Amino acid sequence: MRGPLAFAAFLAAAAALSCASTGRAQAGGGSGPPLFGMVYDDDNVPVAGARVSVDGGDPVTSDVNGRFALAAPSIGPHSLLVEKPLFETARDDFDYQSAVQLLYVKLISIRQLVARAEGALERRDLTRAADILGRVLALAPDDIEARYAAAIVAYRDGRTAEASSLLEALVREGCREPAIYLFLADIAQFTEKNGEKAAGQLKRSLDLRGDPEVERRLAELESSGLALR
Repeated sequence: MRGPLAFAAFLAAAAALSCASTGRAQAGGGSGPPLFGMVYDDDNVPVAGARVSVDGGDPVTSDVNGRFALAAPSIGPHSLLVEKPLFETARDDFDYQSAVQLLYVKLISIRQLVARAEGALERRDLTRAADILGRVLALAPDDIEARYAAAIVAYRDGRTAEASSLLEALVREGCREPAIYLFLADIAQFTEKNGEKAAGQLKRSLDLRGDPEVERRLAELESSGLALR
């Protein structure tokens, strides 16, 4: 699957990047000037410590400014791989033509992917949100924020049992966030019509953090007789 890479060539770029190299990659036996490039994240911030390799050769590492330099590849097509922990791997092909080429690589972090998913949720684009969250959880299956967002997607898509299962798994694993208990209370009260269960979740939320609105909601449940004490 092709990654989110963009390639550009412009004159005199190599001279400005002459200090970028932190290693050499073997990429087809070229002997000319190095091939330079830059790695940025989704906010256009330079990414340091990314490992860059061509055609499976030895990787180089991007510097503090996101810059890297590769041993000159031979003229023609090549494959580029860029990796860093907690970032989505970028893969693409490029056609090397001259030493004035400069490779621009975008790496997207897990947190940036989660932010994209949250934006899709705000737009009610459940398909887009689910796709992005799947990418996050493939990289970091234990990410709490992504799993919580996945529960929201399931709930809004009418898969209430799946949403409950995702949230209860977080609780079993020791996650103690009021938002999780409030979400479970919503499911119990408005979907399952189980006031007693909803009241229990509200109490768990209040044990973690006082909230006048949650206290009011619990009082209404109890006074209405929907919650047994």
